[in-house]
Amino acid sequence: MERALSVSGLFVAAVIGALIVAASRFPMPESLSDWLTPFVGAAAIGQALFAFWALQGLAHSREQAEAASAGLEVARDTAQKQLRAYVNVVRGTIGGFGPGEVPVARVFVRNTGQTPAIEVKCSSRFFLIDAPGPDDFPALGEDQSLTPLAPGGDFHLTIDAGRPISVYESHGLFTKAAVIMISGEITYCDIYGEAHVTRFHLRNEFSMGEPALRPHGVANTMT
Repeated sequence: MERALSVSGLFVAAVIGALIVAASRFPMPESLSDWLTPFVGAAAIGQALFAFWALQGLAHSREQAEAASAGLEVARDTAQKQLRAYVNVVRGTIGGFGPGEVPVARVFVRNTGQTPAIEVKCSSRFFLIDAPGPDDFPALGEDQSLTPLAPGGDFHLTIDAGRPISVYESHGLFTKAAVIMISGEITYCDIYGEAHVTRFHLRNEFSMGEPALRPHGVANTMT
């Protein structure tokens, strides 16, 4: 804006100087109308310059308003990302690998955000398949409603094989020829009304000789 004012000032000075030079080169006016003509012209030029300056000021004000609006939008998005709910899988356990046992997995889920998660639902399925397991997974089971989930709140899902495993399947799990995979999806809304999805895919591994669930290498996503 300061630059626009300086440009306008220089322009005004140039116009006034031009009028003075022009007036000095013409004879003295003989009538009142001759006297008024230069002043009327100067007034018209002054009005045009004022209009030009006003338009420059309005354009600058609009640019400032747009920049302020964009800054507020960025600040709001940043605040929402910092304060919103984040529902994640934090760990998993599994047991029941012996012949005739029913393997049972427990998946522990937590809201690690700073505000509640609303309308929390989870669906999951249990797979006992040949290793190393697929990169894509079949459709999930029915939803379990878990709403709401407070900040720092957690729950666990219990998913089992639905049947006892055979001697062959038990042997395959201990020799790593077979693998148990747990596939699931958590949907929820944050307090700002935005919907989010957490997809998890876990597989059994042995840690210190004990079975445990670890994230599968693919298809673990969060929005």
